[in-house]
Amino acid sequence: MENPTLAIYIRIWHDHLVNAMLLALFYGIHFALYVAAVSAISRRNNVGRYFVGGMTTLLFATSTVWFTVNTRVEVLSALAPFRTNAITDLLRHIAAPLLVLARINHISSDIIVVWRAWVLWPDSKAVRLSLTLAILGTIAGSVVDFAYSYSRYGVAAYSWNLPDRSANYLRAFTSIVPVLLTNVLVTALVGVKVWTYRRSIKPALGRASQTRVEKIMVLLVESGGVYSCIWLAYLVITLADVAGIFHSNLTYMGPAGMLGTLMPAIAGVYPTLVVLLSTTQSSPTLYVSTNLVSDVSGPNGASGAGVSLSKNGISLARQNSTYEVPLHSTSLSMK
Repeated sequence: MENPTLAIYIRIWHDHLVNAMLLALFYGIHFALYVAAVSAISRRNNVGRYFVGGMTTLLFATSTVWFTVNTRVEVLSALAPFRTNAITDLLRHIAAPLLVLARINHISSDIIVVWRAWVLWPDSKAVRLSLTLAILGTIAGSVVDFAYSYSRYGVAAYSWNLPDRSANYLRAFTSIVPVLLTNVLVTALVGVKVWTYRRSIKPALGRASQTRVEKIMVLLVESGGVYSCIWLAYLVITLADVAGIFHSNLTYMGPAGMLGTLMPAIAGVYPTLVVLLSTTQSSPTLYVSTNLVSDVSGPNGASGAGVSLSKNGISLARQNSTYEVPLHSTSLSMK
């Protein structure tokens, strides 16, 4: 006859071992991307590199602390059948700071993602207003979650499942939905730029294959879509297993509980990838001979002379004028 206690112990060890390994995997990916991103940022000579570098470093710092502390939590949780007091005492002291750290991680992640869309839409006040509201929504959701839980349940609310089930749903919505909506918005805005680029700029280049700029923007859209789907799955799983996300006891760790631990680690990977792609998208000047299409024809139907791709943008050269298309925009402007 199978020993039920032994079966519980094996399940506890298995769950926390798998979670610790996944934490290490995502942190390792984040570390590699961070080193590459910092190296790319250091070679840039614009003022914006300080902001981007600072936010990327803040995000990596929160991920590092999260990984270090949660690795210890996973080890002590696996040993809980033998040392119950150890994990209980640890959670009592670190649960609240860890949740604050997770919120800082998510906010930093969203700021970096919003920055990418922000520079792609320099002339649209409506887009920039929507991006500002999105990031404020993420911040507000985090503050509401923390303030409500702390004022009603005290520090103990961050160690165990909240007594009121509706409070658990409120916590899930305020901490997940704003981040999800922000990433969906940013992905859609970058997608619009890709569509505009293909419709208005690519025909002028006379190339059937993807340009480097297009490949990077498409990759940003695809990775943003995957990242948004991860957050959507996290929300669905959390609502289906609202008790598991907040670890109601040490013997149960469902999918929601595992994702709750992994999300800050995952949230560090995608924004750092965005920074890496954005800071390495500039390429050496390339001249491509072509006959410019009517969509970008100059005054009085001037004939085309060529297209120059540089780190500053796409220049459509004419007999008496040049049309500049910056990489951050797909609108044509005469200079």
